[in-house]
Amino acid sequence: MRMAGSASRATPDVPSGAWSLSIPKPRSRFWPTEGKKLNSPNDVVYKSDGSLYFTDPPYGLPTQQDNDPQKELQVNGVYRIVGARRHKPGVPPDRDKLQLIISDLPRPNGIAFSPDEKTLYIADSGKKVWMRYRVNADGSVSDGKLLLDASGDKAPGGPDGIRVDKNGNIYGSGPGGSGSFPLKASIWARSTFPRSSATWPGATKMAEHCTSRPAPACTESS
Repeated sequence: MRMAGSASRATPDVPSGAWSLSIPKPRSRFWPTEGKKLNSPNDVVYKSDGSLYFTDPPYGLPTQQDNDPQKELQVNGVYRIVGARRHKPGVPPDRDKLQLIISDLPRPNGIAFSPDEKTLYIADSGKKVWMRYRVNADGSVSDGKLLLDASGDKAPGGPDGIRVDKNGNIYGSGPGGSGSFPLKASIWARSTFPRSSATWPGATKMAEHCTSRPAPACTESS
């Protein structure tokens, strides 16, 4: 995907064979959003129909605060770009393809679909919660419900990047490191070890994308 003419680049991750897509931060903010710039598009996930869903917290702005002078939108939203996979490189973005689907989270961050794509998960770093939403036939979401609340955990860090395996288990960074929990459970299983932010995809193991600070931890599911 290319956002507003930015030069995205896909590179192989050797030896895993996985590919990663990078979009330069400075130009990724430019998109026709009521004539204003997006905050700083953060985590992204594709749906099988080619739509791209992404979170837009202010973490890429100088102060990372809602009153940052460079912040042009009041909302820290979750967006959908219809047919993003079909967008041709170098073609200006179509404002009608960009849809704000969630507008009431203070710091939407990690994002992932359930295996059947009927549920969208959002990790909110502001409230320290994980939310789940029903994905409607038209690609919008509704019926937002609390999945897990970690606001009472005093350990450093908070909900950040998340992944979901084929069985519906969720993996993500959180207070004190990272962990996992079954689809319908409310138990946060945590493990920690010092390592920088990374992703480890594999054919038989579920890789966890972790970005907590200062020493994130990662879990794997075989």
